[in-house]
Amino acid sequence: MTDTPNAAVLTAMTGRALYGEAWQSDMARALGVQLRTVQRVAEAARAGHDYPAARAWRRDLAAMVETRAKELGALRALLLAEG
Repeated sequence: MTDTPNAAVLTAMTGRALYGEAWQSDMARALGVQLRTVQRVAEAARAGHDYPAARAWRRDLAAMVETRAKELGALRALLLAEG
């Protein structure tokens, strides 16, 4: 059985996947929260701890990932289209 990362770690993973290594400001803006809150989540993730705000963002983060996946799928189709 594999261990599922806690919400803070998942938030950091999602941030990096969506926005790259400098993800914290972009994620704060996308979530409509203070940058310092996202920084606290990132600090908790680095320490292997969870953070309450990160648990509250899970659905929002999943929606952001879904939107990006659709955008990338459409872009992939355009890149592979012959013409």
